[in-house]
Amino acid sequence: MTPATPGTYTDAQLRSFGTAAHDIQPLNAQLSSPDAATKNAAVEQVRAILARNNLDAATYNAIAQQAQADPALAARIASLSPPNSAG
Repeated sequence: MTPATPGTYTDAQLRSFGTAAHDIQPLNAQLSSPDAATKNAAVEQVRAILARNNLDAATYNAIAQQAQADPALAARIASLSPPNSAG
């Protein structure tokens, strides 16, 4: 799969991204762990989350990078994300 062209993400992709990001966020500490077993377990969990949300890593990362640089895209993702992801 190739990632979508920047700026052409569907609402469904952005909704999936928001859900996946919410589920992945608690794993960030484990992903940067110096312990290989901990890190590998977290990577497997991330892969499962992405698969469950019909996203590949390239698309997830592309949306994340674009959302950091584009406040309008970040706002669109926030508006599509489930209400339970609000802090």
